[in-house]
Amino acid sequence: MELIDSDDSTASVFLHVLNTVNDVGSIRVNNVIGTDIGGDVTGLIQCRERLGGADSNLDMTVSGSVLGNLDVSYGAILGLDAVGSLGTSGTPITITTLKKIESIVADEIHAAIETDADVFVQYIETLGVASDGDFMGSLLTKNLTCDGCGAEPAGIVVAGDLLADLTFLVGVFEDITVAGEMTGTLDVAEDLSRFNTISIGGDLTGNVAFGGEVGGTFVIEGDVDSSIAIEMASLPATGVIIVGADLNGDIVMTDTAGLEGFITIGSSPLATTDPWGGDVVVGAYTIGKYYTNPIAQLGGGAVGIVPDWGFHSGDCFPEGSSVCEASSFPDDSTVIISHYGPIDDTVYDDLPIERKPLAGGSWTDITSDFEFSFDAGSPRDLLIDPTTGAWDPGYHYRVTHEEGDLQIPADVLVGESNVDVDAYVYTFCIVP
Repeated sequence: MELIDSDDSTASVFLHVLNTVNDVGSIRVNNVIGTDIGGDVTGLIQCRERLGGADSNLDMTVSGSVLGNLDVSYGAILGLDAVGSLGTSGTPITITTLKKIESIVADEIHAAIETDADVFVQYIETLGVASDGDFMGSLLTKNLTCDGCGAEPAGIVVAGDLLADLTFLVGVFEDITVAGEMTGTLDVAEDLSRFNTISIGGDLTGNVAFGGEVGGTFVIEGDVDSSIAIEMASLPATGVIIVGADLNGDIVMTDTAGLEGFITIGSSPLATTDPWGGDVVVGAYTIGKYYTNPIAQLGGGAVGIVPDWGFHSGDCFPEGSSVCEASSFPDDSTVIISHYGPIDDTVYDDLPIERKPLAGGSWTDITSDFEFSFDAGSPRDLLIDPTTGAWDPGYHYRVTHEEGDLQIPADVLVGESNVDVDAYVYTFCIVP
């Protein structure tokens, strides 16, 4: 069948039922609803303008591939389901719609997809059954979101690599899940919602830019390439960026004190022994491994290497290896060991606490005289308070963390299990 065409009809032509076994050429009518094409669509699919201005929509299933352009300039794509591909790598297609895209599903996508600037995309998926499942081309829309879709799927799911450049004129309010690499760019004018996740199963080699905050979780299981940057205004307390392997590129927060959430590096088996190679920029400050900037200066969050979480000496109380005057250190003080990332406060062992006289002698275990807790408002901080004992002057104090006493929670890591924090020793002394 070469052509289905409403031609110059003044009536609205609806293609409600079309069941074919073979290929179809071009379709040019007002509405394409409920079609089932057994082969490919090789020509243009066009939903023409209706008299009176009612929507001209498309909802179709194709057992083969869609090889021609889609022009839905007077309505919405309610559903486009292709067992094969949309376009080919050599001949990509264009998909244009005035209103929303509720669902596009195909084995792979080679298309430039664009909606009107005031509408949204609800769901795009590549299946990767008979192909690599890549998404190549581009997407331009206002939001990735769901408007009362209930149990219907929402988001973007790519079975292969994400090669397309994605542009959202406002924000991302549904999940984006990519099984492979992301080589295309991601440009979001405002935010990643605090309730959603972007997950990249491989390397990130395309630039990422958010005009607002990354309020949700952004996971890159592989490397962040040295040629790219992940930019945002801020990472709020709800935000987490997980670089599973190596951070070779940069992560940039333009706001002063814009790091309120957590960035973790190196939790994947793919990570090298020195996974933090790029810069993390927070406002005017550029930080690297074992940075000493006070956390308050950066915004209250932290950047840590897994499993070498360690303690941020300057944010501890007292500062690690410091000499404290008894006059400014009451014996019932709370000692705070502040780490380079959050600690799981549900699974931990007490850390051995020892002391020895400043004048010399041996270390004595005093762990039982103290209790350990965590500050709910600051999951980086381990608190140590006297119970039956006290921080007496005239002593060196040593708190020894043995591997496994504390754990990094799985929700800031690649994978589903906690990871033991590497061993460390925290010391200070109190002089009379």
